[in-house]
Parts: sequence; structure tokens; C-alpha cells
Amino acid sequence: MEWLTLFFRLGARFGGGDHAHVLRQRLLFGDAVGLQGVNGVIDPLAQLEQGGGVGDDDAVVRLVDVDDEEAVIVHLDPGLAFGTGTHPTTALCLEWLDGIDLAGKTLLDYGCGSGILAIAALSLGAASATAMDIDPQAVIAARQNAADNDVAENLLVCGSPDEIEGKFDVVVANILAGPLVQFADSITSTLASRGMLALSGVLCEQADEVMAAYDPWIEFEKPAFREQDGQTWSRLTGSRRSRH
Repeated sequence: MEWLTLFFRLGARFGGGDHAHVLRQRLLFGDAVGLQGVNGVIDPLAQLEQGGGVGDDDAVVRLVDVDDEEAVIVHLDPGLAFGTGTHPTTALCLEWLDGIDLAGKTLLDYGCGSGILAIAALSLGAASATAMDIDPQAVIAARQNAADNDVAENLLVCGSPDEIEGKFDVVVANILAGPLVQFADSITSTLASRGMLALSGVLCEQADEVMAAYDPWIEFEKPAFREQDGQTWSRLTGSRRSRH
């Protein structure tokens, strides 16, 4: 087994921002994939587009150019935590972050996993971020990834919702529909006036239920959807209503 460095080109895939954003990730491959010992840059998002997943025997490898001097590179080792950038829910959230103005804003990543969304937000200009996850392995991974990306000074990683302090300009929660509904009051209470919210980890058939749970506080935009392996996932975005 060998570690292979991967780069995820966010700009080309998502097209949301001005720069060629690149997510760099380390994944472990075995002999069956035929990539052991390969040193290079591949685009696993291209594999998803063509029906092959990272680790599939028929995975497609495509070289990408990462020489852009203005590229934003995120170094990510997920360890045992969720959040690799290849799952549609994470990709949808990254797309959204890449397309909004984060300059000077504060962000909360509720259920942070590897810390990928909070770290990407800081790399895209957010002033500070808090990443929360109740999984101790996620807390370890997020702190290490923050250090690896030189953003630890601006990222608070905590292991309980009780440790979240203050209100945030942007809140992202990429968890599951059940917890999103259960903790709707708690999640929206962290959002500043007119703050922006993104929810994911939600299958398309669950979107209406989740939006209904947040409707007292959030004015939603049109949902975004992405299909993979026979399932369609959604991203729900909106802003805090002025009366709240």
C-alpha cells in the first residue's frame, strides 16, 4: 500500500469562483486499483462524472493542471472521519462555498467530519471558522488538517454543540436529514441576522421535510441536486428571515 496525492480542481468542476480552486487529498489505494506507487495528479471528480468511483477497478484517471499561481490548495487527510470531497453532499457544499463571497465572514461547520468545509472556507477568504463534530475521530482529523493547511489559528474545533459560541455569517451542516430536522432550532440559533445557511446530507425525497423544519427561520432558494449511484442528493440553501 502507498499514499497517493490527489488534487480536486474545484474551479473546473464547480465553476463558482474566480480562481482555480484545488483540493488536495491523500487516499490509500491497493493493488486492485492498479495505481499503487503512482506519483502524479489525477482528477477523481472526473471519475464520478463518468460513473466510476475512487477505488473502482474501472476508475478513470485524468491529469489536471495545477500550475495556476492563484490556485487555492487544501491539503486533506480525512483519517477515519467523513469528508473527502468526492461524495455529492460534500461536493455540493464546496460548490456553494466557492460561489459566495466569504471575505471577512465567520463560518460554522456543524458536523464537520474531516473539517473540509471549514478549511476550504478559510482558504477562500473567511475570517474565522468553528468546526464542530461529536465524533472524537473527526475532531482529531479536523485539527490536524487545519494545522496542515496553516489555518489552525483561525479555526476553532470543538466536540459538542454546547461549545459553540456566538453567531455566524455562514452556517454549513452536511449531516443527515434526521439530525437536521431534530436540531433545526439549535442550528438556526447560531446564524446571524440575514446570515446564509447551507444544509446537505439530504436525499431529494427528504428535501421538503427538512425545508419545512427550517421554514420559520429560513427563506430558502431553489434546491440543488446531484445524482450518484442511483441516489439523488440535495443541497438546501437560504438566508435567515429578517423577522428572526
